[in-house]
Amino acid sequence: MAGISVRSFFRNVKNQLIVFLLVFAIYLSIRDRDFSYLIGSFVAAVFATYTELIILFIRGKKLIVSSSSVITGLIIGIVFSSTMLWQLAITSFSSIILKYMIKFKSKHIFNPAGLGLFISILIFGNVLEWKGTSFWYILIPFGIYFAYKVRRLEVLAGYSFLSLLLFGSFNLVKDIPFLNLFGYFSYFYIFVMLIEPKTSPSNFYGKIIFGSGTAIIIFVMSNIGIRYDNELLGLLVMNFSVPMLNKLKPLTMEVK
Repeated sequence: MAGISVRSFFRNVKNQLIVFLLVFAIYLSIRDRDFSYLIGSFVAAVFATYTELIILFIRGKKLIVSSSSVITGLIIGIVFSSTMLWQLAITSFSSIILKYMIKFKSKHIFNPAGLGLFISILIFGNVLEWKGTSFWYILIPFGIYFAYKVRRLEVLAGYSFLSLLLFGSFNLVKDIPFLNLFGYFSYFYIFVMLIEPKTSPSNFYGKIIFGSGTAIIIFVMSNIGIRYDNELLGLLVMNFSVPMLNKLKPLTMEVK
C-alpha cells in the first residue's frame, strides 16, 4: 500500500520538481556549509504554502496543500538567498497573494515566484544571487526532463537559439571567445522558471515566440544598462503576452 502511494506521488511532475528543488537546496547548503540558506528556503516554502492554503480554505472551505505553492516558495528560497527571514516570508506571501489578484480569464498571468522576486527587488533593493545557477551539469539534464514532461521543449529551443545568436554575435564583434557566453547563462532561470507551464503559451508557435522573445528582451536590457534583474523582467514581460500568444494559429496554405 505504501509502495503504491509512493509511486503515485512520484508520478506527478510537480511532486518530482518539489523533490528535485529540495535535494538541490540541501546540496547547495552542504556544499557551501551554509545551513542558514537551507532554513531560508524552508521558511519561504512554508509561508508560500500556508498563504495559499488559507486562500483555498476561504474560497472552498477545504484544507488543500498546493504543490504549486511549495514550488514557488522553494524557488524563492533558492534564488533569493537572503539571510533575513522576514524578507523571504514577505516575498513568498506577496507571490501567492498577487497570483490570485492579477488574473486574466480566471488564470494568473505572471510567474508567481518571478513576480514575487521582482517586487522584493523594488521594495528591499536587493540583488538576487541566483545561487546554484552555475551548476549546469545538474540543471540542464533535469531541466530538459521537466520541460519534456510539461511540454515546453519549444520554449527552451526558442530561448537557446536566440540567446546563442544574439550573445554569440555580440561576443564575436567584441572579440570575446564564443564559449565564454556559456558562463553568463542563468541555468536555474532557464531550466526551472522559464518553462513554468501555467504562465507560458500552450501552442507550438506561442512557445517558440515566448522563448525567443524572452531572450531578445534580456539581450536588449543587458546592453542598455537596465539596473533591475534582466531575466525576471524578460520573463514577466513575456508572461504578459501569453494570452495573445495562445491565440496564434498554425499557418495554413491553400492549394488551388
